[in-house]
Order: sequence, then structure tokens, then C-alpha cells
Amino acid sequence: MKRAIIVGGGIGGLTTAIALQQKGIESTVYEQAPVLAPVGAGITLASNALNIYDLLGIAQPVVDQGIYLKSARILNQNGGLLSRLPYEELKSTYKWGAVAIHRAALQQVLVNAISGQHIQTGKVFQRYEQHAHDATVYFEDGTSDTAEYVIFADGIKSKGRQQMHPGIQPRFSGQTCWRFISPYQLPTPQREDVFEMWAKQKGLRVGYAPINGQEIYGYITTFAAANGQDDPAHVKEKLLDIVAVFPPVVRELMAATPLDKIMRNDLYDIKPFNGWSKGNVVLMGDAAHATMPNLGQGACQAIESAYVLAQCIAQHHPAAAYALYEKMRKPKATFITNTSDLINKITNTSGLMKSVVLQFMKWDLTNYQAKQMDKMLSIQYIHQ
Repeated sequence: MKRAIIVGGGIGGLTTAIALQQKGIESTVYEQAPVLAPVGAGITLASNALNIYDLLGIAQPVVDQGIYLKSARILNQNGGLLSRLPYEELKSTYKWGAVAIHRAALQQVLVNAISGQHIQTGKVFQRYEQHAHDATVYFEDGTSDTAEYVIFADGIKSKGRQQMHPGIQPRFSGQTCWRFISPYQLPTPQREDVFEMWAKQKGLRVGYAPINGQEIYGYITTFAAANGQDDPAHVKEKLLDIVAVFPPVVRELMAATPLDKIMRNDLYDIKPFNGWSKGNVVLMGDAAHATMPNLGQGACQAIESAYVLAQCIAQHHPAAAYALYEKMRKPKATFITNTSDLINKITNTSGLMKSVVLQFMKWDLTNYQAKQMDKMLSIQYIHQ
């Protein structure tokens, strides 16, 4: 009987366990955190992710825990409209629109769906060993496990990838990001939309969306050197100063945010590479195809990979399953990573170049945008 080890209990790992479960394949999820605590900020799941969850029978529970969005709006620093994506209209083409949800709420929906599966916490990965027909995973507490299929869903800093491909390292974007959860109440017309505002200076953007009836998820990005540190006592004052160029609602949102709900992370991706697997071991999600968050597709792509990988495992032995999985997923994941990287480079401009870009965003590029949107949101390839 087929069995899988999944290293990493994030969105990608848990979704993989559910997809394998649907195919009657047992798996054990090993997560390094002591407990699956309700941590993190917000996340937007687009049509492609919701369609995968629909195939897994959990789309409605996910939507029920978040806010179904009507549109995404990109604005200039004065609040003027640059571009709008009507999520409501996407439902006629892609069945689902988009939902904003707290990561912890999504995590709980996924955990609830893993009936009969095993999730072990406090398991810090140490190394793996390949054998003729399986692989063994060793943990720092001295325990180990062996299975025919070993799946690393352990994120952009994947230790599994480091062992498989020591030379492949995360690529710094030139930006740092503060994410936050605020109890602020948006004006009624804005309570079903996600907003992103672009400033004229390098890398400066702010975005926010409602994730439930009580909280707003927001983020601020700016051009910065890697590994910067904040003084906890003055971080809110610093952020209020950074967002001063934006409309008052942004300062009000930040002012209402508790200090313990502000998280800072530098933004990285992984340059697309070949060879997502070796022997009985395979990479998925950010371990294989980490992208910058500019398209809101990081988790969505992990969810797609989880479903495709499970289908391939159900039909083939490891080598064939992993080869087919990479063949099916790499083109789209590469498109997402490269497009997001291009957006990153654009946002890191300033002066005249940034002014030209902001003006260009106002043009009517409906046909071009529709083609790019279809490449991002369609999951037709999984049925071919």
C-alpha cells in the first residue's frame, strides 16, 4: 500500500495530505513547530485555489471562514484608480472568485479535513537517506520514518531542497514587508474589496483587505537592504511615518493595529530551476517554486501543486509520478514567479520611470489582461 511522508505542516503540506487522502493514500505530516498554533496574517485565495479546494470538497468551508471579495483595486498614492480586477465577474468563467481569510482560519479548515491522517508536531528535520525503493527521514529528536514517497513542503528555506540542491538559495527582492492584522473597521463600500496603493518612491506599497467581520489584513512594502531590524518600541511610529504619503485611511488602519500584530519579513523568491525530485524525494510549494507575493499566488500555487502531485502519486511509482508532476506544474509556476519578479522590479523603480509605469497602468489593456489572467487562474491543464 502506498504511503507518503510530508515534511512541513503549512498550507501546501496540509493540502497535499488531504489530496492524498482523497486518493486513499496514507500520509504522515511532520511539522517542526511545537503546535499548529493560530499564527500568521492574512491571505487571498484566488479562483484557481478555490477550484482545487472544490475538487477536494472543502471550498465552501474555506469561503465561510473568510470574506468573499468583489474586486481588487490598484490605486496611486493619492487614492486614484489605476487598475481594477472584478472578482465577481470571474465567477462566470472560473466558477469561484476570490476570498480573503486569516491563515490560521484556513489552517484549521485543512486540519479538520485530515480525518484518519497523522500530524506530528515538534519534528525538526535533520536529513534524509535514499534507499532502493524508499527513503528515510531523520529528525533532531532522534526519531525517523521511512516511506516510498517523501514530500518536502517545508517552505522557501526548505532543508530538503538544501540537501537535494545545495547551490539553490532564495533570491532577495530588494524589499522588506510589514504584515499586520488590525481591528479597524473599513467604510462600508470597502468591506468586500482588496486594495493596493503604489507610491512614487522605490518599493513603497500598501495593501489591505477584510479577512472576517472584525479584522483587516494589511501589508506595507518598501525598498530596503536585507536583514533590517526594527526597534519594537518605535516600529508603529516608523510605519506611520512611512505611510504618511497615502490617504488618511492607511494611517488610521496602522494606528489601530496592536504592536503584537505587526510582523516583518524580507521578501524572497526562488529562481526557477529544473529537478524538483531525486529518487523517492520530491519538493512542492515554496520549496520548489517560491514566488514574490505580488500576484497573491504563492499559496495558490502550492495548493495547485498539492493536488497535481497527489494525482500523479496515485497513478505512478515515484520516479514517473514526480517527473509528470514537474512537467505539469513547472510551466505555470515559472510564469507566476517570473511575472511577479517583473512586478517587483517595476515597483523598485522611482522618479520618471515610476511615473511612466503608473500612467501606463491606467491604459485599457483588457484583452492582454484577460489572457494573462487566464494563464494564472485556469486549472484546465490538470484535466488534460
